[in-house]
Amino acid sequence: MLPTDETGQYAEFGATIKERRLELSMTQEQVAEQVGVKPNYIGYLERGLRKPSDEICCRIADVLGLDQKELFFMANPNVREILHPREQPEQMESCVARYQTRHWKRNSRSVNAPTGQMSMTFPE
Repeated sequence: MLPTDETGQYAEFGATIKERRLELSMTQEQVAEQVGVKPNYIGYLERGLRKPSDEICCRIADVLGLDQKELFFMANPNVREILHPREQPEQMESCVARYQTRHWKRNSRSVNAPTGQMSMTFPE
């Protein structure tokens, strides 16, 4: 049995494919036949109860004329979050500053021991 998603994290994916299917005046059976799955599976996807494989996601995108990349992100919300975090600009700036500080410390050429001042070398 396929795992279910109790949190509805695939709801955006499901709503998108259902809306597009209806725009094209297609039934779940027609989409399922062209994708190569059973009609009830399309129903599960439309309700956000299942996560499609990457291959099925691409087939659905092709059949419905949707952008494969966007549909993939809807089916894989964690990937979108990793690639495009929703952090506030201040949080992002502090993250960058922390990274730069650590990176520059590792790549510094020398530290003036008596004063503790660091000579920074910036990556090119």
